[in-house]
Amino acid sequence: TRTPWDDALIDALRRPLGVLVWIVGIALAAETVQRAAPSAIFSAVGPLRDLGVVVMVVWFVVRFIRRGEAIVLEHERPDGTRPDYTTVDSIAKLLRLAVFITGA
Repeated sequence: TRTPWDDALIDALRRPLGVLVWIVGIALAAETVQRAAPSAIFSAVGPLRDLGVVVMVVWFVVRFIRRGEAIVLEHERPDGTRPDYTTVDSIAKLLRLAVFITGA
């Protein structure tokens, strides 16, 4: 496409979304089995599913930040200069740290 940001978004979403589909599918199957054969082990399905969703969202956002960092570093500004690598790297690290803290 003309803009690299939508490509970065789709690329960052691809793997976490695939794993998320598996997590939700396994959780739904476990809930179905629980209705047929109740057991105490199935009480962990809901919390594990919720944890999996949070981990996948964090994984997606971190991947998107990494791709965004690469996009910012490879493109010139309108005045023809390149962004400072150290500044972009520091901001990306702070964003990733904020995502991990929020996800925890």
